[in-house]
Amino acid sequence: MRKAVDPDIPILKHNNTCSSSHGLDAMFINAGARAYIGTLWSVGSESATVAANAFYDEAVRTGSVLDGMMAIHEALARGKYANTYIYWGLHFGSLRIPETKSDERLLQVLVRECFLWMKKIAATKDAELKRHSIPVARFLLGVITSSFNPERLAKFVGLDTAVIEEEERGLPVEVEDTLRGVDELDLP
Repeated sequence: MRKAVDPDIPILKHNNTCSSSHGLDAMFINAGARAYIGTLWSVGSESATVAANAFYDEAVRTGSVLDGMMAIHEALARGKYANTYIYWGLHFGSLRIPETKSDERLLQVLVRECFLWMKKIAATKDAELKRHSIPVARFLLGVITSSFNPERLAKFVGLDTAVIEEEERGLPVEVEDTLRGVDELDLP
């Protein structure tokens, strides 16, 4: 018998990965999720995307988890992955649709992650680690600047490509590795 419900377990868990109903469904339901959507076997990436879009479009539109599940089945009905998805939960499960949409939490998380990467880049002495971290920070910054208007971003001092570019300019010139390891030799 469950004594407490973990507050980090979502009311609805949509696990859109291959064979995600094998044991995980019961685990999430036992942990307190009211509904679980998973797959009975492997599902292709394109079909998984179609399924997720169909589910969320319909579930958000109507507020009904069951309507979202039916949308998955309709979207995949004539394809290779028909009848792949399974729903565990009560048929009257619903989503609480907020009165107003806000992307403020998304903005906060993206900015926090971008600043963490920028801090990591500035703190590391390892040129290779820095060289491989810069594209991640640049990608996050690109997502942020293309998704949110400049007025909203003005409050984040230092959220600027100049900081990343300065770090990149400070990197030593990358020397091509001309030595070949044993596993790289061309053997007859």
